[in-house]
Amino acid sequence: MKKTAKIVLITVSAAVITIGAAIFSFGKIYQATSEHTTYYYSQIDNGSVTEIAPHGGMNYQYSLYVYDENGQGKNMTLDTSRILKDEAFIRIETAPMRGVISWAEMLYNELPDAVQAQYEK
Repeated sequence: MKKTAKIVLITVSAAVITIGAAIFSFGKIYQATSEHTTYYYSQIDNGSVTEIAPHGGMNYQYSLYVYDENGQGKNMTLDTSRILKDEAFIRIETAPMRGVISWAEMLYNELPDAVQAQYEK
């Protein structure tokens, strides 16, 4: 009986330590990725939106050309729950391993100068 109790105690202790280490590691990864976010800027073109199979409340996907704060561009997709305001400027926040974590509509004069230069006509 005592041998069985020891085995159970060791097994439970090992499980608690493993779960605790996993939670701690996930917290560190989450913190590290949240501290290294990057912002991208774009202008909404409702001609570039497609309806997608719903997932996590997201029903639409935009194919956007985005710029970082230095005016360097790249392609990006953005999933949303609704159709966005056509021609609105947005700031997209991304994090390593997590992808897009938020977006917000902005006014043209709130964009970084290098991004504004990309949209000057």
